[in-house]
Order: sequence, then structure tokens, then C-alpha cells
Amino acid sequence: MGAVTGNNLMIFTGRDMDVIGCEASCTLEVVETDVLTTTKGSGRGTSREYGKYDATLTSNGVIFIYDTENNSATGNKTDVTFMLGYMLKGYKVAARFNITDGSTTKFVYANWIISSITFSGTSGEHATYDITLNVS
Repeated sequence: MGAVTGNNLMIFTGRDMDVIGCEASCTLEVVETDVLTTTKGSGRGTSREYGKYDATLTSNGVIFIYDTENNSATGNKTDVTFMLGYMLKGYKVAARFNITDGSTTKFVYANWIISSITFSGTSGEHATYDITLNVS
């Protein structure tokens, strides 16, 4: 058991489940909508049940490009430019969000829609990406 550092949060996606996320940072957010189940005459308290949920994965970092979708010489990092192709073709992607302390790993696995991708850069500096995936 140990503390989890930011570099131990990782997003894997693509055909071979290669690393796409956490070059600089990544986030998994899961939001649930409560359903009020209070009935007339049930008193002053409010009753709730779980309703629908939504989940979002975000990641940003330095862009690496390769001839193929991933490059085993670099730890199987996914070329994020392929994600743009998936988005424009309307493909859903499988993605896994890993949380590890180095010895124990837990993960969330689902199908996602790529909601946005931004590529940006300043002259003389590394180009970066921001990507947002929403659970499908």
C-alpha cells in the first residue's frame, strides 16, 4: 500500500491498449445524478437513489508522432494524431484509466467517444495536445 503520485495515473487506448495519457496530466471525473424518491407524507427528510452517471477522461502532454499508431521502442505510447482520425470517422475507442502505487493497480475500463482534441504549440517549444473522452 502506498501513496499514488500523478505520474501513476495513466490512460491506455487504441487497438493494443497503449499509453496515451498523463504526459503532463490526466483526470478521470465521474458524476452521478441523484433521483429524488421522496413521496408525499414521507416526512421532512429527502430520499435519494442513484440515477444516471457520466464520466470524462482528460489528458494533455507533449505530442509524439510515429509511422504507426504506437511505437514499442518508446514504451508503446500511442500517437495522439490517430485519435483525431478516430474522432473524425466517428469511431468509439476503448480506454482504460489506471491508478497504481507501483505494486497494486486498479482501473476503470469503458468505451468512450472522443469529444475534443486540441493541438497547440509555440515556436521553438514542444507542441502539446489536450484530449477529452466521454463515456459512451
